[in-house]
Amino acid sequence: MTALATEKPIPVSVIIPALNAAETIDETLQSLRAQSMCDWEAIVVDDGSTDSTSELACTVAQADARLKFVQRHHGGVAAARNHGIRVTAAPWLLFLDADDLITPDHLAKLTGAAAENPELDLIYGDWARLSPAGNRTTEQRHRETGDLFSLLARVSAFPIHSCIVRRTAVEKAGGFDESFVTCEDWDLWQRIARVGAIFGCVPDVVALYRMRPKSLSTNAGQMLIDGLRVIENGHGTDRRVPRSRPEHFRGLPPRALAVTQFHYLCWCAGLVLGSRGDAVPLLSKLKHKLEPSVDPSVVAAAIFEATLLPACHLRSKWPLLWPGLSASIVRVLDALETRCRARDLARRTQVVLERLISCTTWAGAIGHTNATQVEVSTPIEDVRTPPECERIYINVTVEGVAVGSIGLPVWEGIVPAYVIADAIAGEFAWPILNRFFEATIYPQLRIESFGDATSVSRDGVLLACDLPTDPVALRAAIHDRIDWSLFLQEVWGRTDLPAERFYDDTSSSITSAGPGRLSDSNITVELSEELSDLIGIGDNYVTVKFVVGGCAIGLVQVFPTSGTVTAQQLVASLTTAAGFELCRAAVREALIGQSWEPLLSIRQRLRARARLSPRKKGTFYSAGATAVLPRRAPEIYGTSGCRRAVLPAQAWNELDAAAQSAGESTFISPNTTGPIQHIIYAPEEIDRFHAERCTAATGLPAGRSAHEHDRAHFESLFARNPDPWRYTNAYEQQKYHETLSLLTSDKIHDALEIACAEGHFTLQLAECVENLLGVDISEIALGRAAERCRGLAHVRFEQFDLLKDTIRGEYDLVTCSEVLYYMGTREVLENVAHTLEGALKRRGRLIVAHANLLVDEPDRAGFIWDLPFGAKTIGEVLASAGNLRLVHELKTPLYRIQAFERQRRVGWSPCRQRPPKLQHLDQQPAPVPPEISRQVRWHGGSPVRCESISGTLLLPILMYHRIAPSGAAEMTRWRVTPEKFEAQLRYLHDSGFYTPRLHDWRVAAHDRKALPGRAVIFTFDDAYLDFFTHALPLLQQYHFRAIVFPVAERIGKTNTWDKAYCEEIELMDWSHLRTLLAAGFEIGSHSASHPAMTALSPERVVKEAAGSRALLARELQCRIDAFAYPYGDVDQIVKHLVGASGYSFGFTCKAAMAKHSDDLLTLPRFEVSGIDSFAEFIASVQC
Repeated sequence: MTALATEKPIPVSVIIPALNAAETIDETLQSLRAQSMCDWEAIVVDDGSTDSTSELACTVAQADARLKFVQRHHGGVAAARNHGIRVTAAPWLLFLDADDLITPDHLAKLTGAAAENPELDLIYGDWARLSPAGNRTTEQRHRETGDLFSLLARVSAFPIHSCIVRRTAVEKAGGFDESFVTCEDWDLWQRIARVGAIFGCVPDVVALYRMRPKSLSTNAGQMLIDGLRVIENGHGTDRRVPRSRPEHFRGLPPRALAVTQFHYLCWCAGLVLGSRGDAVPLLSKLKHKLEPSVDPSVVAAAIFEATLLPACHLRSKWPLLWPGLSASIVRVLDALETRCRARDLARRTQVVLERLISCTTWAGAIGHTNATQVEVSTPIEDVRTPPECERIYINVTVEGVAVGSIGLPVWEGIVPAYVIADAIAGEFAWPILNRFFEATIYPQLRIESFGDATSVSRDGVLLACDLPTDPVALRAAIHDRIDWSLFLQEVWGRTDLPAERFYDDTSSSITSAGPGRLSDSNITVELSEELSDLIGIGDNYVTVKFVVGGCAIGLVQVFPTSGTVTAQQLVASLTTAAGFELCRAAVREALIGQSWEPLLSIRQRLRARARLSPRKKGTFYSAGATAVLPRRAPEIYGTSGCRRAVLPAQAWNELDAAAQSAGESTFISPNTTGPIQHIIYAPEEIDRFHAERCTAATGLPAGRSAHEHDRAHFESLFARNPDPWRYTNAYEQQKYHETLSLLTSDKIHDALEIACAEGHFTLQLAECVENLLGVDISEIALGRAAERCRGLAHVRFEQFDLLKDTIRGEYDLVTCSEVLYYMGTREVLENVAHTLEGALKRRGRLIVAHANLLVDEPDRAGFIWDLPFGAKTIGEVLASAGNLRLVHELKTPLYRIQAFERQRRVGWSPCRQRPPKLQHLDQQPAPVPPEISRQVRWHGGSPVRCESISGTLLLPILMYHRIAPSGAAEMTRWRVTPEKFEAQLRYLHDSGFYTPRLHDWRVAAHDRKALPGRAVIFTFDDAYLDFFTHALPLLQQYHFRAIVFPVAERIGKTNTWDKAYCEEIELMDWSHLRTLLAAGFEIGSHSASHPAMTALSPERVVKEAAGSRALLARELQCRIDAFAYPYGDVDQIVKHLVGASGYSFGFTCKAAMAKHSDDLLTLPRFEVSGIDSFAEFIASVQC
């Protein structure tokens, strides 16, 4: 949201409570007086100060008439603010503590946002801490908008002076609760959100929060007491808020209360640690039993931030603080782990904390973690660390500018440059390339502006047009839209060709550099050398080893035409197959670890690189016997198989067994003897004859067709946001009133409301009828409607699809509003019209309300919606539906409300009927909200066509554990009943979903193309036996497949990792897993023993990953490519090692849709819980 300047500023009352604030109040008041927006009043409420606060405030008040001053007996900050509310008058409030500051544009930006969107009740901005020396430290932000109750039930999202709030919202919520000593602002924002306030934000720093020793906000004991109370209020009913929004009446689910309070306790523990106190006693304040599902990253972040505050330290001080605090921190972490029973919580949290601390200065070791910096444009050397280090984080800079960091494992105190350079390319090839192009190519581009658009060309080739004219936006657009074209021109040495020519195998743009060369079926092609046609091949494909700068990156199969492969075909095939891996390899070989002077082209650099001897290039062979794992699947690009790695010699047995089980080769470095001392995964080592053949995806369905506005559309709409159309605004309420005015004066016994949504109109219609059935396609909406109409015995609800289901019975009244546009075609609408007619008793009335759309009447006011018809066509079709007759029409510029009656079937004459009552209004009878007005063309126009993407670009991956009817109460979260599971499958099946294979998603992500149709992937962790008995039959019934992740060493046994829950559950055995494979299901690994992976040493990570892969592959005789991290526990080091152990796919517990840009080793998943509502399930599969 952007703030807009307004002709008439919105006045604000600024309330400043002060208690012994003589040291800071003058600066606070000066920051207020420096505001660029001047329409404010302020009052300083002295809460019983005993220093010179009052004198200082009075002095400033005498110089500025907008500022007032009052004194009162000490009653606390909440009481002082409430007093300030009572004695001020402006419609908006800002609460500014006497020791904090606001930026000069604070009021202008926030009031500008309020003017732009009058429906907002609170607008907040970003904020930053201010050190005692007056320096800004880290900036803080939340950017959520709309309904923030779920956020504020869990955390205090922003400081009190970073927002302005509508006075009526504060008064409606009851003002500040004076029983709070701290957290009173958090409590108020939560209550405001509970009653339905709408929040907005401005993405700029507007508030400065002063760090002071002994500040009330660092009083850990009091903050813990008050904060736990606020969180508990947010996870239940709050009697102080009698008129809460229905969906917030009961608060957040109580199941999340204990974990949320635990995370908050960790923040308070950090405050105690920072005061050099004992934080362990704080644990006694927690009343609720904890689940072991505590997130160690949240714990670490809380301790990392809060520990600094009591002494006002900056983050850069952490390495100096660590030696004195580490023992106390470990003691607290051990106590936390004991209390919550989370497996290895202390070690996992310490790993995260060590990373956070070591990365504050990028120099030296913290515990088992080291950190350093690497400059891309200078030679990269092996990095040596203290012997106890297991992990290293490297800050990567390009010509002094940081682009990010990478994490790698450490073996025997060394990280080879060979691995570092590859890891940098794997993560940052694109920004490095951009920096290089800025120095070499951008100055050569021809940039021309025409009006408000810009075009860019190079050597006469138009690269892009319609780019922005703003210099900053233009540079970003060039990078996003042009750099790939520039890259292809550079590496192939053809600046005269547009990007599409490098993919066109039928073009003749690239010709042979010389006479065609005879070839067998295998050949090596170096990117930087001139290409010649390949002749005499025959009809079989040729396998090309693709080499970039002397380093092989994979194999490509090229099919000849009449026994010849042209140079153009080679370029197209190699470019298409390698994809973005071509960029990673070129950047690694041409730019990383080398000076960029002189400014040679990438192709020139690659040619020079290719001609270096291996010794000058740098080699991975070390002293002593080195085992080499060559490239896995060399015809597949863009996976972990392309990344280099060094692995522990102690894991050779597991790695060798995994390679043998998968049919992968290994070899020992030449001229060495003795035991294995080093293990290298070397993707440039390609065994052409043992390479797997990459086959095209087969059996992938085209995707089942689905209606654009089917059940999935509406379930997703309601899952995203309650009240999506803002039914309570004056515009919608006026329509409700007008609709009710068209009811017949006769008694209405039976009424049917079609598309009742969340029951707002149902509640009003219920007063006019004896029996009311509300139906809707969305189960989520029906649940909210039933809650809203709770206590109305004559109202009931059913799920109903107007296109599929039959209306049972006949009714005196049928209402059907804002839904008939979605019927798709006029023919379908005609069929629905006859259905509606058949649902009416004789002389029964049908009332419909629909918007006027430009598609019907382009010369009149109407909505721009991309729908096939609007109110005009709907009315015409209904009027022609046999025995329906229009009796009343109310038409406004934006909508029509029409009443039809069902006449007798025979024996009546139209000429004897009364003409319909027509009411046409020239003006809208109620104000049109801004968000609705933006969708209107008041003087006519054309609809705005929405480009629909046919297929799946965002892939929902669902994570289940058990499907079982019963079990221990503590395991309910991980157990979905068969009835709930079937309801979920039925919904997905009816909505047109299907299950692709992992390979299909990899290909789609590589090609940046959508999967056909609506795709969803099911995953099941742990391989419980009840999957075989309950889940498998249902999945097969609804034609879905799944990926099952067993714990390799526990197959056929029980779930020892869940011993904290005291429920021992049987797991599937090998025969069950073989049956699943035969049925088309996929099997992955869930490790060997189900540990928390980040708590392990790098050696144990490899043994868990490689050992489980070897065991599963040997017993099941299939490739094991996917790994589900136990507990979703993964970091950069674990991801790197799992990939090096042979896996292409990794699954986390991060709740998000999978997208093309996601790392295949950290794919997100939505957990489907046994305590989830149907709405929560729908939200996990909606795009």
